[in-house]
Amino acid sequence: LLEVLGGRRYPLGGMIELTERCNLSCVHCYINQPAGSVEHRQAELTTSQVKSVLDKMADAGTLFVTLTGGEVLLRPDFKEIYLHAKQRGMLVTVFTNGTLISEEMADFLAEYRPTAVEVSIYGATEDTCERVTGIKGAFERCRRGIQLLVNRNITLVLKTFVLTINQHETGELESLAGELGARFRSDAIIWPRLDGNPEALRYQLSLEELVEFEQNTAQKIEEWK
Repeated sequence: LLEVLGGRRYPLGGMIELTERCNLSCVHCYINQPAGSVEHRQAELTTSQVKSVLDKMADAGTLFVTLTGGEVLLRPDFKEIYLHAKQRGMLVTVFTNGTLISEEMADFLAEYRPTAVEVSIYGATEDTCERVTGIKGAFERCRRGIQLLVNRNITLVLKTFVLTINQHETGELESLAGELGARFRSDAIIWPRLDGNPEALRYQLSLEELVEFEQNTAQKIEEWK
């Protein structure tokens, strides 16, 4: 595809944030708003508006689309939006924290397969995961969601943000991905919140640690190459 384009700009892939709301309260997140926030739910694009955006993307030639948030599975119209993107011929990737993946949702994704489901997991242990997410039970629910996807052979990517409070478990998370036959990726660059609040930056590794992380992570070495 890229050869055919010959270097010309083309909207081959895109990403849509369906919501800023999330059922977790991760310390590093730049966007998460309370899951039950009426204000932020009312500010979201309606189902028909999202479909219209997807139609314009498809008409422009977009092949790859990622549905993200916030937590996309908080939207009751997620399935309708997802199917619309697939019906328009796009290859769909879903970003999720995994905690809302039920048997029923896993069955749906198994029937209408995504290109991949990328699950954010923030600790290899319950204590670390809950320190990052701020929610009791998040670790258990995330692991259950991951297993439901694995059981259905859905293409899975595990990913994490490397923070001061979970960096000691990054290796275990990568090993877990390997055991599950999933790809693994990580990042260590934290951004201020959309309202400018810099509180999340206190969880970023030091400059020296960031450099060491990038120099010792195969994925990052390949990206730099």
